[in-house]
Amino acid sequence: MKTGIIGGAFWYLDGPDARFRRMRELGFGTVDESLEETEMPYYESRSAMEKHCAPIREAADRNGIEVFQVHGSYGAWEGFDDLDKTVLEISENYNLGLYGCHLLGCRNFVIHPTVYYGRGKEYDQDTAVSQTVRIMEATMEECEKYGINLCLENMPMTRQRISPPKGIFEAVSQIRSDYCRICIDVGHQALFHNDIGEDIRLCGSKLSCLHVHDSDGYSDIHIIPFTGITNWDSFTDALAEIGYSGSMSLETETARRRYAPLHLMEMTEELLAATARYLADEVERKKQK
Repeated sequence: MKTGIIGGAFWYLDGPDARFRRMRELGFGTVDESLEETEMPYYESRSAMEKHCAPIREAADRNGIEVFQVHGSYGAWEGFDDLDKTVLEISENYNLGLYGCHLLGCRNFVIHPTVYYGRGKEYDQDTAVSQTVRIMEATMEECEKYGINLCLENMPMTRQRISPPKGIFEAVSQIRSDYCRICIDVGHQALFHNDIGEDIRLCGSKLSCLHVHDSDGYSDIHIIPFTGITNWDSFTDALAEIGYSGSMSLETETARRRYAPLHLMEMTEELLAATARYLADEVERKKQK
């Protein structure tokens, strides 16, 4: 199994070539690239997206790094009072992001359900689910056109029924397409204090990619695996049981310690790479039992 990490982990390096070269040196084989920011120029048009993605794809290919998954735009960051507008605007952003995902040679596009992000207002439970399903339905044609999995990610908003893996699974199950899948975010899952193995088994073959990091069980803090409350034995047991063969992709980074000395950041990167490799090897070892 390959290991991977978010591209933002190497924020301090200049350009995609330097980022991917460092990933390769550390033994990573995949990257979780970002197409999150809809206010950036690359969301202005298809040609702007082509201009943005071309150097990333070229640098990844030169360094032998696979763009295994892409962070899509945030969805309803602020949310809208007009629910039809929400569906239209977010699905249009996703469709352009899916084109970028295609340009990067990637087959997993990760999206969020339409919940509000801690800004004091939230959709009611049923609307959060129905809006998410409508948006996924509106993007399925583009997913099938490019052969890209639309992967709905579980969230840390504990008051929302759609947030935990069970809620994500129920929403995805309403879409009649093999391209509607799931991304399990391990740190988000920990905030619900459920067994990670049970949630992975529930998702089963719908699970296409991972956001691997840890949590203290109270906050979404994206810490290194084995420094929080996650049961990593249960995690690797379940991935082996469902036959997961995607990337062991980390969503934690030294960039969250922006004032650390460079040599300590590099040491942390080595620890991150070793941790991802250990978890991937554990899954493969347990598959052989």
